[in-house]
Amino acid sequence: RRPSQLSGGQQQRVALARTLVIQPRALLLDEPLSNLDAKLRADMRLELLKLQRDLGITTIYVTHDQEEALALSTRVAVMEAGRVVQEGDPREIYERPRDRFVAEFVGKSNLFFGAVARVGDGMIEAETEEGLRIVASPAALGPARAVGEKILLNVRPEAIEVIGSGEPSPRANRVSGKVAALAYQGSFVEYEIEARGRPLKANVVNPKDRRLFQRGDEVAVVFDAESVGVIRGSYLPGEKF
Repeated sequence: RRPSQLSGGQQQRVALARTLVIQPRALLLDEPLSNLDAKLRADMRLELLKLQRDLGITTIYVTHDQEEALALSTRVAVMEAGRVVQEGDPREIYERPRDRFVAEFVGKSNLFFGAVARVGDGMIEAETEEGLRIVASPAALGPARAVGEKILLNVRPEAIEVIGSGEPSPRANRVSGKVAALAYQGSFVEYEIEARGRPLKANVVNPKDRRLFQRGDEVAVVFDAESVGVIRGSYLPGEKF
């Protein structure tokens, strides 16, 4: 094909190949996969990862796609308004976000504003603005917390299990609600549960041996105390979601 006949995605791949031919000491890639369709984008992401590892080229990769950032990087820097707000390895950025912006920008989050209600028996119990009681392990919350201290809790959607409203569960936290929406994604089901006037997001691995809940079903959202994280210095009294 002539250069003018190449699609935007093909032009991007040619530009990348041209750059790699000269064996540079460093690469600066500014959203190189943005014009590719979903399948090719996923394939190229793996190819880039293998190329970077095989060639040993230091690469600075600019992207607004959080999955790309986590999959391709050994170190991630999250910027807000031109300022680096957190820098670390991908797992640290995802599992221990430093503030609300990072928690919401990198992946999906269920955030709960509240205060410490009880400390003891190896657990910390917090009461949220909606009146929910959430139990967390001290290890997940970090430094010692005092009763009455304002905190912002974070629970990732994949840490949540959705069960029938009358079904028992050994998990420490349980919130009753109703299915407001669901999206079947093949390998998992994305639920939005309405609970105490607020939405809760849950990504449940495709339950082969269980029925899918439908819109309007009464359910319970359950999750472990160890799945609850705290975001430091991010609580603003009266702030709404």
